[in-house]
Amino acid sequence: SAGDEESLVADATERMKDGFSVLKLKVGTDADADVARVRAVRDAVGPKARIRLDANQGWTARQAITAIRSLEDAGADVEFVEQPVPAHDLDGLARITASVDTPVMADESVFGLRDLSTVIERGAADLVNVKLAKCGGLSTARAMLALASAHGVGTIVGSMMEGPVGVGAAASLVAAHPTTAVSDLDAAWWLAASPVLGGIGYQAGTVTLPDSPGLGIEGLL
Repeated sequence: SAGDEESLVADATERMKDGFSVLKLKVGTDADADVARVRAVRDAVGPKARIRLDANQGWTARQAITAIRSLEDAGADVEFVEQPVPAHDLDGLARITASVDTPVMADESVFGLRDLSTVIERGAADLVNVKLAKCGGLSTARAMLALASAHGVGTIVGSMMEGPVGVGAAASLVAAHPTTAVSDLDAAWWLAASPVLGGIGYQAGTVTLPDSPGLGIEGLL
């Protein structure tokens, strides 16, 4: 979620009421304001919620280090920070990873196996976000999860605002190849109505897989 401090706090508390226990906050604009907004959300939701930050390439390395250290000093208990700097800035990403205690996750810096290998070699991130729409499909995604695991790099499987078909494939991947952190598969939850019959469902903050074969899609609505 993104927005000013008041709307962000309101959204976060509403999602907690919906049954979500992991909150992803968009940052990466004004670093000082970002810190204030994250602290406000933590104060509002208490210690039970896991808070993740996604800067979407919006900070410089210096801004990221300052902001993350400020949140650490404030006890904001951030689970990880996703893609704090531009995708091409692997030097900056590595510097942040080495300079803070909070885990750093690569997203836009890693599209496929070659990118992931480079990030691993350079120690540029603690985790990687594997997305089917980004890497090209299940086979590459499985290989990326295996490569990350072999080198002690944490993993989640993410989504890019796909509907129930795309998220269903990603959820099936996670069911077969568990990630080290809770995956980010809420994209289809935002739809006003599903365009298909069957497939995945949502129970509070949990994705439910169908019992039927494949993705469980029975038809179009």
